[in-house]
Amino acid sequence: MVDDTTDTPPADEDRNDVDLCLRHVTQLFPEALARAALPPGTDFKVVGWSETQLAARQRRMDRVLTVQLPAGPHRIHYEWELTWDAGIAFRVFEYHFLHALAASSPHKGATLPPTHESHVVVLSGPESPLPTEGAYRTTAAHSPFGGVPFVIDAVYQRTVAELGARGPLWLMFAPLAHDATPDAMPRVLEDLRAQVPSPRHFRELAIASLVLADADGRERGLRTFLEACLPREVVVKSWVYQQGQQKGVEQGIEQGLRWMRDALYATLAARKIRVTAARRQQIESETRPEVLTGWLERTATATRLADVLGPRPAS
Repeated sequence: MVDDTTDTPPADEDRNDVDLCLRHVTQLFPEALARAALPPGTDFKVVGWSETQLAARQRRMDRVLTVQLPAGPHRIHYEWELTWDAGIAFRVFEYHFLHALAASSPHKGATLPPTHESHVVVLSGPESPLPTEGAYRTTAAHSPFGGVPFVIDAVYQRTVAELGARGPLWLMFAPLAHDATPDAMPRVLEDLRAQVPSPRHFRELAIASLVLADADGRERGLRTFLEACLPREVVVKSWVYQQGQQKGVEQGIEQGLRWMRDALYATLAARKIRVTAARRQQIESETRPEVLTGWLERTATATRLADVLGPRPAS
């Protein structure tokens, strides 16, 4: 069991891309997530996803899956991590505590609040085996354990066959498996298509496997071999692709605005027109391309900043 390990944390942008993708795709397979978390043969019924926010903390937490067990409601929290880091144990403890607090507040002792469990799915990391259990301990070492235990599922240390045996949801992690090869990728997609009757579900799982291939810490370039097996219409119809396309458009617009602002500063400097801090703030806050274009055009004949930006804004 581990409660502390260090590693270099991934870039926030990479983490957010993978987290967004997995949050979307896994919501399509609540039964598979619950079945993976619960003991074999457990009788359960999926109630749905919940997302809670504590006003006192202004903290929006991960969505959790609620299932109904014979003993009562039970909540399953999945944490998706690009790699293991020392802060994970505390984050799981915090999620667990806040979810429990939020879930218990409406009950006020009338009925028992839902029970909770947490699973951390690790996508990359050291080759040496990670333990299958972790914990955040709140009691002293000489006292009985108190705190939050959680399951560690290092999917990147599994084989393609092991992931496939767990079902299609877990097969999407195949590009991260330690024995994943270019030759295995077409078979992975074939197995996904055979196991998932819904074209939409296959599409989202297949594209998620592309996103996960990019997160491969071993950098084997398996995305190329997956893409070669997917028709373009499968890619462009996926939710993940459309989100990425929108993000690219937004980034392109921002890059264009940045270029216009930089060109404006350079032209003003060449004409020896000083830009005050207040005017620089005016330029930086302007997001309309047509306005920035107009300012650039005025610099050709301007002798002072007001000729370009107009009268100074009222403070």
